[in-house]
Amino acid sequence: MVDLSFKGEKIGKYFLDFLIEGKIILELKATPFFHPDDFYQVLAYLKAISLKLGILANFRGRKLVYKRILNSEIHL
Repeated sequence: MVDLSFKGEKIGKYFLDFLIEGKIILELKATPFFHPDDFYQVLAYLKAISLKLGILANFRGRKLVYKRILNSEIHL
């Protein structure tokens, strides 16, 4: 669970599927295909907790489909 803030004020919470070693967000889906909102969701999580890498994984098809999502606002 991650706090959601707007202009420095806490307004809610994000519920991440998995946060791996405090470095990578893993968001799981079981839909026929990825929707653009799925990518925006992971990117919002990354920005909220200042992480660089997220992985969006879909288990619905015949095989696992995954996409890496990078937060370009974080420079390593």
